[in-house]
Amino acid sequence: MAVAAGLAFLAVMGYRTATRFQTVDEAGRDAVRERLIREYQGLGPKDLAKRVEEYRAGLPVQIESPAATIPNIELTTLSAHGLPHSMIAKVEVSVDGGPPSSGPAVRYFRLSRTGEGTWYVLAEANFFQYYEALMN
Repeated sequence: MAVAAGLAFLAVMGYRTATRFQTVDEAGRDAVRERLIREYQGLGPKDLAKRVEEYRAGLPVQIESPAATIPNIELTTLSAHGLPHSMIAKVEVSVDGGPPSSGPAVRYFRLSRTGEGTWYVLAEANFFQYYEALMN
């Protein structure tokens, strides 16, 4: 009886883990690429938060227009763990044919998809959250 319960438990856990490996379609790749372009142009969430802090501190805030040239961002690898509508993606990034000049080459993002299929990059994640998404 205990052996059967143990095997059933392992089967359920194996099935749950196997269903947590996701693929990201082209629309999801585009959402990640757009997020990275904004970051490399100085318009990412961290840059905007810094401007808000400067404004609240009474410092002059310079509103910069995005760079005229858009960096050529290639997602060399993209894998994801989690549920089909909410996942953590691991992305290896190439900027203008080489490694990024600022920041790591491997990035993690929390992705969410609406019922209509629109993808959103909600926040940055880390490797722990990426692997934890296999168990949740």
